[in-house]
Amino acid sequence: MKHSKIIVTLTMLLTMLIISGGVTAGSSDTATDAPLTVHNSDESAILVSPGMDNPRVHNVVEQFNNLAIHGDALGARKGVAGEACSCVHYQSIARGQDIGGVPHMFLTRSGNDGPACTDLPCFPDFWNTCTECWPSRCSAECSSYIGDRKPGELVVVELSSRDLNGERLRSNLLLTGGQIRNTVAYGGDAAVGFCPDPEPVGGCHPKKPYLFDGHFDGHKYWPMYMHPGGMQLVGDVLLVALEASCDGSFTAWDPDGSDINCTNEGLKKGAVALIDVRSPAEPKLLHVEELWQGEPWKGVYLVAATYVAEHEHPDLTQGGRYLFVWTDDDKTYYFGWSDTDDLRTTTNIALCRIWKKEYLGQDVSKWNMSWQTLNFVRNADDGALYLIGMGSTSGYANKGADWARLFKVDLSKLNAID
Repeated sequence: MKHSKIIVTLTMLLTMLIISGGVTAGSSDTATDAPLTVHNSDESAILVSPGMDNPRVHNVVEQFNNLAIHGDALGARKGVAGEACSCVHYQSIARGQDIGGVPHMFLTRSGNDGPACTDLPCFPDFWNTCTECWPSRCSAECSSYIGDRKPGELVVVELSSRDLNGERLRSNLLLTGGQIRNTVAYGGDAAVGFCPDPEPVGGCHPKKPYLFDGHFDGHKYWPMYMHPGGMQLVGDVLLVALEASCDGSFTAWDPDGSDINCTNEGLKKGAVALIDVRSPAEPKLLHVEELWQGEPWKGVYLVAATYVAEHEHPDLTQGGRYLFVWTDDDKTYYFGWSDTDDLRTTTNIALCRIWKKEYLGQDVSKWNMSWQTLNFVRNADDGALYLIGMGSTSGYANKGADWARLFKVDLSKLNAID
């Protein structure tokens, strides 16, 4: 960005500990033939056995209802991250920390080129006039993205100025007499990178950003995709949805991004990447799972997962497993089980249920969102499982209303494939 900083806005502020504001949707009637319903009661649920999962939250419904609608503004210097502009977008954010408690943020950023002005509905408030649509803004901010197909990026932001207690981070952009949007973040709050393996003679200056460009991270080669999407952090394994593959190659990384382009846009299936972030500044790829069988065009827009104990579901006869949910179109959602009780060794996700938003019956309007992130969360008081969605009523920037909504998951309904 021109001011060399990344601004985390309200529409992206959803982490494993729910750090953004929102509004919950309630109803007096819910569908009875679906595993996912709009929450309207405090039904009890059996406590789960411990697994690698996120911290439980006490009084999920109450805490959700009490969230403020305005989040704290956080910023970071661009560091090694790719140039940001209106042509590409950040989609999802997740919060983690290193062994010393230093907070880190993970952001996914698209490498897809921006659409032409004729492809966009030019709303009266969409950057004022049609002439202010994306192409004109791209030419001013990062013209190298127009017409290109560049690798998506996992931006890893270290927030060394924030407290180490795992609680609310609060803003790092407060300056007496200054405006938040014009305040530069503390120097230590910045996107970090890595040295290639093997490291170049004389070291790597600057370090490289974490691109889905086929690079070797010292453990595995990263997949080549142009659009990483929704994420959830489960313990210290980060799940990243992937779509828009590159079956050719990306040209060598150049500091200004001008030399990167996919030589042959691919037909790989949508996938989820499982990434070890025990050391957040050095993420290591564990596994890439293609989630579509025989359907090469489908992408994966978002993914979430949570641990489910053996006694919680009759399908789990060999111990607990991880329940995944993913989608390709915001209309049909797919649930599946991992093949092991350890995300680090998971190599297969077996489909167990197809869910359609119409199952919500009269509550379907509460699901009519362009979801950017879905996250599972457990109630610490009774073990009940919930799903939080954050998105917009419109798929376009600066249009529509932003919502966070809470849904309750009935695990007993996850027992059949429609």
